[in-house]
Amino acid sequence: MRLSSVYLYEKIKEKYEIQEKGNLSGSDGYLRPFLRCGISKEGKKSEDGFRTGHVYVIQGCDADEWEPVSSKAEDIFWIFCKRKDADREEEEAVVGKGAYIQVALERLEEIAEFMNDMQEIFDAADEWERKIHDLMLEHAGMDQEEIAGKLIYFIRDTYLKAGYSRVMEGHMNLRRQYVQAKTALDVGSRKKPYLWIHYFSQVALTYILEQSTRRLPGSMICHEGLLELKKHDEENQTQYMETLRVYLEEHLSATQAARELFIHRSTFLYRLDRIKEILQSDLDDPEEIFYLELSFRLLEQEEEKE
Repeated sequence: MRLSSVYLYEKIKEKYEIQEKGNLSGSDGYLRPFLRCGISKEGKKSEDGFRTGHVYVIQGCDADEWEPVSSKAEDIFWIFCKRKDADREEEEAVVGKGAYIQVALERLEEIAEFMNDMQEIFDAADEWERKIHDLMLEHAGMDQEEIAGKLIYFIRDTYLKAGYSRVMEGHMNLRRQYVQAKTALDVGSRKKPYLWIHYFSQVALTYILEQSTRRLPGSMICHEGLLELKKHDEENQTQYMETLRVYLEEHLSATQAARELFIHRSTFLYRLDRIKEILQSDLDDPEEIFYLELSFRLLEQEEEKE
């Protein structure tokens, strides 16, 4: 079973002193660890010296050893066993910027015990994986919400995250369900990283917006009149963009929109006339209304990226 660097970090720090850590993630995954006494010559000369997707426990390491293999560190979780009592700047150069932690261990007996503990972490995860498999078989007829209720405590206690697809019938949809679940996990982890479980239905709109802007930015596919409205606001200190946004959110109700904006209804109607003039639209076409609402979302997404 693959375990994330965040999960391994949380388990290791329960017993050991972590002196430093790199870029850890809850969405990566690594297999059982290998032990190395420093970075060997094999690792310097050949990419085959290290197996990607694994954990490597390194007993001691200096900058000269690390530099030749640092470019090959992708998809490897490094655990350096070394006490930080020398020059800090030199040690920072050793570990680089990938996924790593530095554990305060030096003696062989300590490192041997650490390796045993690492194996136990993976053994326990494998046991939980078997339990989940048995649970899924036992409750094969349960719906998505019931299964999520059974798994939520396991996911929380093991610092994991999960993505859920929609419920579908037929094995022909398994691949699509996998894509939905992975999309839910990827998009959900970026938008709401504090949640343990992400459902595809909750990230579907964000996914649609991101897919629609893969080749062109939001500002190049949104409603052109909305860009004119934005430019008018910037040049004249007006609030037409916000006025239109609220008007659309209130389902084209002038009374409700004026109330939400805390302005008099006549003031709102004056703004609305000016907005229609700039947009060159009467705002009575359902497709254009939808396009404007989508355009607001596209521009908001572009601002978040910037």
